[in-house]
Amino acid sequence: MTELYATKGRTLVEMEDIWRAILSDPNIAVGVVRLDPDGELRIIEANPAAGAFSTIPWNEAPGERVRDIMIPEVADYFEAKLRQCLATGEPQNYERAIDLPTGRVAWAANMIPVRHGNGEVREIVAMSRPIPVGLHATGIDERNQKLVDGLNTTNPGLIYLLDLPTRRATYVGGQVEQLLGFKPYQLEEMGDPVRDMVHPDDYGWVEQMFAEIGQSPDEVSIFECRVRDSTGSYRRLSCRNRVLDRTEDGAARSVIGVATDMTDQSHLRDEVAALNSLLSNAELEERRVIAQELHDSAGQYVVAAELALIGAQERSPELKRNPGVRRSLGDVMECLKDAEREIRVLSYLLHPPAIAKQGLVSVIRNFTMGFGGRAGIAVDVSVDTRVNSLPEELAIPLLRICQEALTNVHRHAKAKSVSVRLDVIRGKIELEICDDGIGFSQEGVTDHNGYGVGLSGMRDRVARLGGHLDIHSNGGTTLKVLIPLR
Repeated sequence: MTELYATKGRTLVEMEDIWRAILSDPNIAVGVVRLDPDGELRIIEANPAAGAFSTIPWNEAPGERVRDIMIPEVADYFEAKLRQCLATGEPQNYERAIDLPTGRVAWAANMIPVRHGNGEVREIVAMSRPIPVGLHATGIDERNQKLVDGLNTTNPGLIYLLDLPTRRATYVGGQVEQLLGFKPYQLEEMGDPVRDMVHPDDYGWVEQMFAEIGQSPDEVSIFECRVRDSTGSYRRLSCRNRVLDRTEDGAARSVIGVATDMTDQSHLRDEVAALNSLLSNAELEERRVIAQELHDSAGQYVVAAELALIGAQERSPELKRNPGVRRSLGDVMECLKDAEREIRVLSYLLHPPAIAKQGLVSVIRNFTMGFGGRAGIAVDVSVDTRVNSLPEELAIPLLRICQEALTNVHRHAKAKSVSVRLDVIRGKIELEICDDGIGFSQEGVTDHNGYGVGLSGMRDRVARLGGHLDIHSNGGTTLKVLIPLR
């Protein structure tokens, strides 16, 4: 072997001493592999430490094929790396962790191609050294090791570190085998586990979540997606991610995440969503009937009363000559016109527009503009076009919340202007409605007056969707709803 490593200025004896020292290190596994003319990779030298990865005694390894003597957890990956080193002529460096009967082990490996005078590479020197299992293998401070070990034991889901530039999982731990049926190293060896594991219908917006996660240094990105298990089926996981490391220019470099299985909860949630959808449809139909009755019945009665009052004034001219009676008749007519306007606005607010035909963007925009025209309130509307793709079980409650909020503005706020904003931001739906009205006291929200009852209904809708509603008053009222995308 010494002819492979002779270096200018050193004798073969000196090189042999150096090589012997390397081989005798009990903490460094060393092996020399040669590519035979038949294309087989064979061990031509190994040291005792290399026996940890061999199925036969280390001193019997020379002359054997790599695939025949390496332990199964290592053989395929090790041979693939060797062939990559031979094909490129470049050193290969990697870190790996696997589960053995004795526990999980991790090591850092280096493969060095031996280039002969004619430029040909036929041999590779492979060396590996043990490293602490866990986050230290990805360059994280070893002081976190106990925390990681604890999480691996107690976390019911999986833990992962994702290197964003390379798209590789540099660490996978937790209950990944119980959850997905994969060994941690199998996910770590995937070229792009997000693309390989996430359901194709979810992949696009999951990528968007990772692209947006670096925008806020302290924000935790939470989303759900379907992830493939070892049988080819998909399980729904809830993923919580946060930036762990950044480049010098502030871009996110690595992300730490924890994923928990939501499949069973998702099935229950789907059943609840179906029931909620039926309830929402029943409510919408009830509101449509009430709106129609208000318009066709109560509204017509008010118009009839106005016409009767006008007729009475025309048939009795003496009424107009009495100032007191004239003022009273004017007040009655004004009340009737207010009632007519109120019926017109309320019937409009109650009537459910056709989301399926128009799309949620047009419905929200047209509904808000129509409300402003009927109520005499200036409106400003901003709706993200992506909400058109929301499922009906989200679109209908969002419309109902908007209807209820604008109803409260009309009844209570005495506002001159109102703004409606509906966005999709970092995996959440955000609905914000602001007015410049008189505001409210906290007691007005918590007691059982009309405003409180309407707000309670909105909170219930948002809670059923797993979201949060916040309302505050400061020179007007701002209502903000956050609902996670499923």
